[in-house]
Amino acid sequence: MKIKYEKNVKVQHVPRKDLKSFIRWMIVRGKSNYYFKQKVGKVGGFIKLRLWSTKNMIRKYKFDLKLPLILFLFGLMFILQQCGYVIESRKNK
Repeated sequence: MKIKYEKNVKVQHVPRKDLKSFIRWMIVRGKSNYYFKQKVGKVGGFIKLRLWSTKNMIRKYKFDLKLPLILFLFGLMFILQQCGYVIESRKNK
């Protein structure tokens, strides 16, 4: 499968209302990433796309006072998704 940017597509996500729901969602995403990698194999392009979108988000908010919070949440997101991935990979060994 090829993942590609489509400029005319609009994506909306259900907002997380609190930190607990954000944490739960990121762990679930990490678990899902485990199965995605099992099905697709190499995910270098997917990771590159995620880094690209993160860079764009930082660029968009670089002068916003919320930038430290945004960076903290990006870091937390990465850690929690990795935790979910590891949990799922150990469960399936």
